[in-house]
Amino acid sequence: MQTDPVDTDLSADIGRRRARAGRIAIILGVVVVVLFVILMSIDIAAVHSESGEWRLWPTAAPPKVVFRGHDYGDRRLVAHRDPAATHVGTTAGGGGISATTTSKTAAPGVIWIRDGTATYEYSLVSGS
Repeated sequence: MQTDPVDTDLSADIGRRRARAGRIAIILGVVVVVLFVILMSIDIAAVHSESGEWRLWPTAAPPKVVFRGHDYGDRRLVAHRDPAATHVGTTAGGGGISATTTSKTAAPGVIWIRDGTATYEYSLVSGS
């Protein structure tokens, strides 16, 4: 018995279509993964430039803080903030920033950040 050439061509065509669909699915999957990695890298770089942390989201009391255009660092854990300090802002991660000056232009020499459980003191590093 002889096979019909139309059936053979149809089977080969279906096989080629399935193979092409598989290649397209793989290519789309790779594109999605690459886009995801690029977007996450951009976010991680933005958090790092703002807080000095290599994370997707900044912590409430990061190692570095930019406050009113001034860089603060040298973070150290303290028992409490200066009693004269008042709340003047919030970090990107949600920590409360306190300072002894409420002036919008003057850079305080020291700020305090409370992250919910601890208080940290930061010294002015640059931008004074």
